[in-house]
Amino acid sequence: VQTCALPIYHGGGVRSTVSWLEEVGVRVGQAVEAGAPLGRFGGGHVGGLHFSVRIDGAYVDPEPLLGCVGDGYSDALSLVP
Repeated sequence: VQTCALPIYHGGGVRSTVSWLEEVGVRVGQAVEAGAPLGRFGGGHVGGLHFSVRIDGAYVDPEPLLGCVGDGYSDALSLVP
């Protein structure tokens, strides 16, 4: 498994990063549609997939930004095996 970190720039000072991808499916600078796959996690990293969000360089809790409140986690996230 590669230790690839994929930064995603959303505009307005918001940047998310997905790490520990085995395969990246997008190019640097490529615009992507919401919900489009970005890559593939191979499952080889013991800690699992890493996801972080920064606003103006400061780390923030990503759950509210993703709509992950209460019991609605599966409504906000689309994790495909």
